Order: sequence, then structure tokens, then C-alpha cells
Amino acid sequence: AACRRDGGHYDLYENANAKGYALVCADANVHWDVPEATKSNPAPCSTKDSWDHFYVVHILRTIHSQPDVFDSSKIFFAGHSEGSMFTTWASYCFADKITGFAQSGVG
Repeated sequence: AACRRDGGHYDLYENANAKGYALVCADANVHWDVPEATKSNPAPCSTKDSWDHFYVVHILRTIHSQPDVFDSSKIFFAGHSEGSMFTTWASYCFADKITGFAQSGVG
């Protein structure tokens, strides 16, 4: 998984608990379905472009449906390697719902 305690990311859990924010660690089933932008489809941001569109919609709906638990004005995505490509795609396609993003390790 993307954020496992046994995967060296325990500080993410500790920081979330200490600072009072929710940590959602999304992970691809096998690979993210990051679509390629083309001349005919320069913004591939629909469900027909990527099955991961459903995934992001579900995460965001869950956050937005619980305003007493989550501050939906402060949603940040981050990713490394292939997850970085996914983060960039999701942050572009859902720019009205994602406050910011960080990426690392992608060419």
C-alpha cells in the first residue's frame, strides 16, 4: 500500500494524529490508469478516459459528505513515481476540489 506503517511512512500517521488531519493513502490496484493527453483529447478527465476517475470521485464524495469530520477546503494530494503521475492528473482534473499537490520521482 502507499502509506503503510511498516513501509517506512509511520511519520505520516504520527503527523496526522498530532496535527489533527485525515490521512488517506490511495494506492492503485496494480497500476494507476493515468490517461495520456492528446491533440484530440487535451484534458482526459472523464470516466471514459480513466477508471481511476471513479476512484477519485468516491474519495472526494466521502470527504465532502462529512463536513463535521473533514475540512473539504483543505484537500492535498501527494505521490511518488507512478503515484506522482496520478497525483498530477487528479489535481488537474479535480482542481476545483483539490487545494494543492506535491509530487516526486517521476520523469
